[in-house]
Amino acid sequence: MKINIRYTTIAILSIIIFSAAILLTINFLDKYEDSINKGQNKSVQSIQPYSDSPINVTNNHVVMQKIRVMENNWEGVTLLFSNYNAPDRIVDILIEDESSGEKIIQTNFLSSEINNQTPQKVFHFNQIKDSKGKNYNITISSNSKELSDNSVVTWYSNYNAYSQGDLYINGEKKAYDLTMSLIYSSPVLPKVKILIITAIVILLMLVVSVFLFFKKWPIHKLFVVFSLISGIVFAVILPPSTDEWAHFNRAYSISEGNIVLPSKGDTTGSYIPSSLRDLNAYYKDLYSWQKGLEEELNQNDKVFVAFPNSGVYSPVPYLSQSIGILFGRFLDLSPLIVFIISRIMNLVSWAVLLYFAIKRIPYGKSLIFGLALLPISIETAASCSADALLFASSFLLIAEILNIYHNPIKRIEKDNIKLLAVIICIIALCKPGFCLLALLLFVIPSQYYGSGKKYVYTNTLILASGGILTLLWTLLVGKSSDALAVWMQNIYGPGIDSKEQLINVLRDPTVFVKATIHAIDGEKQLYYWQMFLKTWVTPYAPTLFMIIYSFVFILSLIFESDPIRDTISIRGKSIMVGVFLLISMAIYGIFYLTITPVGALGIKGTQGRYFIPLLPVLLLTVKSKWSISVKSSDVLLANLLFYISFFGVLYSMLSYYLIYK
Repeated sequence: MKINIRYTTIAILSIIIFSAAILLTINFLDKYEDSINKGQNKSVQSIQPYSDSPINVTNNHVVMQKIRVMENNWEGVTLLFSNYNAPDRIVDILIEDESSGEKIIQTNFLSSEINNQTPQKVFHFNQIKDSKGKNYNITISSNSKELSDNSVVTWYSNYNAYSQGDLYINGEKKAYDLTMSLIYSSPVLPKVKILIITAIVILLMLVVSVFLFFKKWPIHKLFVVFSLISGIVFAVILPPSTDEWAHFNRAYSISEGNIVLPSKGDTTGSYIPSSLRDLNAYYKDLYSWQKGLEEELNQNDKVFVAFPNSGVYSPVPYLSQSIGILFGRFLDLSPLIVFIISRIMNLVSWAVLLYFAIKRIPYGKSLIFGLALLPISIETAASCSADALLFASSFLLIAEILNIYHNPIKRIEKDNIKLLAVIICIIALCKPGFCLLALLLFVIPSQYYGSGKKYVYTNTLILASGGILTLLWTLLVGKSSDALAVWMQNIYGPGIDSKEQLINVLRDPTVFVKATIHAIDGEKQLYYWQMFLKTWVTPYAPTLFMIIYSFVFILSLIFESDPIRDTISIRGKSIMVGVFLLISMAIYGIFYLTITPVGALGIKGTQGRYFIPLLPVLLLTVKSKWSISVKSSDVLLANLLFYISFFGVLYSMLSYYLIYK
């Protein structure tokens, strides 16, 4: 069946997507205005995030904190107070301009109003629009003159990170500062301005897409451009994901030569600069982000940080990140810059491997392109994640095997064997379960090897190389594995016992089968959402746009011209389907044994993104009944996929920082 798709069809799709983008922007503006009306446009500067010790503000004590305000539109301060059985005493608060003596706020409260469960007290005042760079004094005192064991206290931190001010108690300067936060009102962008900026961005994207289309770049080159554009946006402004700090710490430790993590008690970790111990703090607001750019790395001021969840990983998935960190350490760059460089290095290595994967695969280029450009794929690549190299290497292995299969000379060369062995070893050292992808080698006909004996011997040797490396690394990190087991029990509960779970499965394998079926049936919609809609910040993603992405992605699969696609034998396709099922079951099995309580009906921890490297193995066994006659249709659809993905990323970031944050 022959179908002719004209350029007008692509133009109509572009108009629909452009219109949807404008409608979603208008919807976003309504949400933004609503958040402003609710007072959500606030940012917070933490002077001292840690509360280590108390300061008595009764018994004749006067506490004064000098501060330098770093932003305009200052409108409030948060202080911590606790009440130790003090009777009704009045606590006075005075904030004044140090240079002019002008009183910003003078107020008080009763000690009985203090709630020790929620010790924060917020003091608001009229917004000071030109507060940036000015010095202010915050004074806390009480009307109590008698000495008593019962008291009201505020808190200070022994970790003195605030160099812009000093703390005085009864006029005596101290070497620490109050635990407190300053509240700013973020500037409100006019709705018309946001709409105009969004329209300009969308039009620029269309211009870039049209330009690249008429440049007639092949799809693998387009991928590098598109993935780096989206990826760098992610790398710079995306907040760290839940466990990214652990992976970054692992990469930092490797940059210092720590291949195997040292242990401390029942955990494993490493000594990391204290400026890196809370990466999320740099993404709270614009002020925190700027602070992360200005703060010194201070490589000699280190603290021990435990990260057993990444300690079991080999150095291989962190090599590019470690090189970036080493570069940042050599130049003594700021903590945030070091973090961003490590992300970008991970992104670049991922993009390079996928460039070759898309280039070398004989068909299914749009499939690899579309899966790699999913927002969750871009996020994985542009973060300190061990999965980026796994995803890219898996795609490259599949591409190389299919390239050999469809090679006109019908022969596998020594260079092919070496490359396949290297890729499989990399995969094994990223995630051991995925080294089962090496079974795809048996898709290649035995005659390509010269004889059946060489076919079995060569493939078995390559398989064994991945397995042996996995075994050696597992033996090398025995203590890290024990620490991980303790960590998992602390996180997921005491009902986890891998040995007992394995005994149950061996006794009755149907228990695991039922749990897997239950997990698939209960999570199938979630898996789709996690693959096509989700990133770390995209509970706020435009669902409509990502549904359109799914539609265009399916179109690219249906209408991709690939006359050789159906030349894989039934035996080869059966092996591909079998490998997909085997690794899928291995994924469920690992999570069932490690983080699922013994005997539970269901499996904890599985996510849709874990199956992304496997999807080409399954989908490339299917041949479309249609073919397309429009030249460069894959390039047109690739442009649309990028356009949708990038707008989804942009919308998500704006929603996160301007509304939901």
